[in-house]
Amino acid sequence: YKYCPSDEDILLISDTGLLMGVKEGEVKVTIYSKDASSNLTKVILNIKVTGERKRDYLPLVLQIALAEEGYREWTGNNDTKYGEWNNCNYEAWCATFVSWVMNNAGVPKSICIRSIAVRIFEGTYRDRDQFKLKGEYQPQPGDLIIFSSAGAGHIGIVVSSDETTVYTIEGNTSNMVAQRSYPLDHET
Repeated sequence: YKYCPSDEDILLISDTGLLMGVKEGEVKVTIYSKDASSNLTKVILNIKVTGERKRDYLPLVLQIALAEEGYREWTGNNDTKYGEWNNCNYEAWCATFVSWVMNNAGVPKSICIRSIAVRIFEGTYRDRDQFKLKGEYQPQPGDLIIFSSAGAGHIGIVVSSDETTVYTIEGNTSNMVAQRSYPLDHET
């Protein structure tokens, strides 16, 4: 099924149907059957979210991202379950992978935006004064890492770092999800 909440600032839903309240409020959730031959094509639920959510997202973000290691494009043409989730199976999908992970971990959009474009992540975090250049900051687990070269961009999630190296999990690296490592002074 595909789950579509009317306000993701109130409620996030993983692609397995796990409901995660973000803040108090009311939201409509439209549930569509992915199988056109199914008798059930659409259901609408009204959901009221109450209480305060207090959560450390880091362990779940890393768990979800690392569990995807080895996942490959279906045909080698940017077609993935991440693109299907985001209705975008025609673009490079590193940013879509990050968005999918954050959504499935229940990270509110106020903490981590969702986008198919690396430049949107970069621009947003520059505007929020949360963007750091290499040499200014020691990458921390759960941080997003952006690589830029000749106008092209790539994004991943930091797993860890030490004095010389940053370790990441990335989508769309050699057409798959994989862990990578880079020197902290990497050119991009």
